[in-house]
Amino acid sequence: MSSDSEENLPKKESAFIGSRRFFKRLDQRVRNITSIAGRLLIVVLVVALLTFLIREWTADGYVIQQINVPEDLAKSGYTGPVIANRIRYNLEEIVENTRLQENAQAYKSASEDLDLSVDLIGVGVPVRAVIDMLGSAIGFQRKKLIHADIFISDSTIHSIIKITDAEPEHFQVALGDNLEDAVKQIVAQSSEAILKYTNDGILQRYYLMSLSPTAAEKAALLASFRLEKYKGYAREEAAVLADWAMGLVRQGKLELAEEKILEGLAKDSSRATLYIVWGALKLQTDASAEDIIEKFDKADALLTPEYPKIEQVRVYNNKAVTYIAHNSPDSAFVYLRKALEVDPKFNIAWMNLALGHLKYKQDTVHFLEYMDKAMAAGLNRANLRDPDLDGVRHDSRFLKLIQKYSE
Repeated sequence: MSSDSEENLPKKESAFIGSRRFFKRLDQRVRNITSIAGRLLIVVLVVALLTFLIREWTADGYVIQQINVPEDLAKSGYTGPVIANRIRYNLEEIVENTRLQENAQAYKSASEDLDLSVDLIGVGVPVRAVIDMLGSAIGFQRKKLIHADIFISDSTIHSIIKITDAEPEHFQVALGDNLEDAVKQIVAQSSEAILKYTNDGILQRYYLMSLSPTAAEKAALLASFRLEKYKGYAREEAAVLADWAMGLVRQGKLELAEEKILEGLAKDSSRATLYIVWGALKLQTDASAEDIIEKFDKADALLTPEYPKIEQVRVYNNKAVTYIAHNSPDSAFVYLRKALEVDPKFNIAWMNLALGHLKYKQDTVHFLEYMDKAMAAGLNRANLRDPDLDGVRHDSRFLKLIQKYSE
């Protein structure tokens, strides 16, 4: 009587059957593990894809997508990508100079936002273009775009800037004999047009930092534009009125400036910048140090984390200027150092520290050290016309310092 049980099989055959079962179980386990790993891989890929889509659809900032230039400019080396990059670099420089980077929209040129591509059945598919199409279909705008058309007509270069969700801006520059000068003006005006619709507060600060009459006029026009833009939003209106008043202070129109300040306080009395400007206005009058410091103390008390750190620096610097104006240099030095603790690159504070040591201590060593720091931090050369520098204007050490930053 025969049986096919393993007990009745020869040892070699029994071992063979046992091995088959072992490898069968092993194969099944491998299949199970592979199946689980495959599912996990699919989940990971889906999560990664969704993360990428959300990041692309919610990407902030602006892309200078396309700059169209005439053939004559392109032949001279001023191609569309070249102009786009110059505009972007200029925008970055303006933002950096205003010390408002933490509040700024970012800018990229098209060359920095290159599309990804996948090979699908032998055809390159632009991933970001597809994402834009899908995003538009469901109501997502992946990014905001900037385009420009530059053309030459009657010895004049024209530029039309078009920004997502904004009205086109058109301006022109006389061509003249120097093409590079004309291009520089186009780049500058294009940058200002872009900032007007994308970072208007930064453009306002940029104008206010300039010492030229033209910038003061531009600041007033921009303030009017911004006031209309933020109409109905009391806190924003108050901030714009503070900037407008500061522009009027710079022009010496103190009565009009105070009207704007009071108008702003009626909108929102908790706006710290209104008191900063009010204190700056009082500095132009014969107001007492106590009266002026009171305004800056009020601003200091109202400053919250929502404000960029430059506002705290302005308070400290203006307190210092007040003490210098009222012959209290030691108190001034305290606040100037506080300003520089907050922002070591605030060049005006370095210059004020230098002038204070020169005027009250006749200390030319520290004067030169602090002026060096001011100029290294990008001090506007127009500040070198300050009459407090008349006593050292022909000093060989000071001339050497100026020469150092002129190269």
